[in-house]
Amino acid sequence: MNAPPMIVSVHPERMLAVTLGYPGPQPELLNVISCRYVPLMMPGPPPHRVIAVEIIHDPNNPTPLQPYQCYANQLAFLVLPANALLHVQPYVVFNVPPPPYAPPPPY
Repeated sequence: MNAPPMIVSVHPERMLAVTLGYPGPQPELLNVISCRYVPLMMPGPPPHRVIAVEIIHDPNNPTPLQPYQCYANQLAFLVLPANALLHVQPYVVFNVPPPPYAPPPPY
């Protein structure tokens, strides 16, 4: 019997904005739900342990303004070399309502 997909609550105020220097030549800004360093065991003679960066983001809602829920199987999981992570900062929500209409000033 298959279990129902897990539902994840995403809160923009808990997200991060990360700058990645991988895979392309230009740095890429990505708003992520989770970003952490993880140890990986690399095969080869001899097997050795390396540190990588695990990133979880929602490609369907890259810049959320409000908290929302989504299925875990809709999220994207990336594992990149540790040196791919260039910068980490809090994700800032710019949810400022537009100013009320004002006529242009007279000439």
